[in-house]
Amino acid sequence: VMDNRAYQVLKDGMAQYKGGPVPPERLVGMDLESPVVDIPAVAQGFGVHGRRISRPDELRDALAERSDGPRLLDVVIA
Repeated sequence: VMDNRAYQVLKDGMAQYKGGPVPPERLVGMDLESPVVDIPAVAQGFGVHGRRISRPDELRDALAERSDGPRLLDVVIA
């Protein structure tokens, strides 16, 4: 998951659809900060190993890890 703490693609799509900026109060539910969604914990709730990557130097090791099943990497980009 490329995690920017928002549904930015939806915000951008709405602005494109409306032909310009959309006021923040019209974008209800498109931010994942209040409360912060713990994406790895959600994955673990479904039986999937989840790990948050918050620094670029963590990504290589996370990609190299072996796994016997599905896994989710929550890569924080914002």
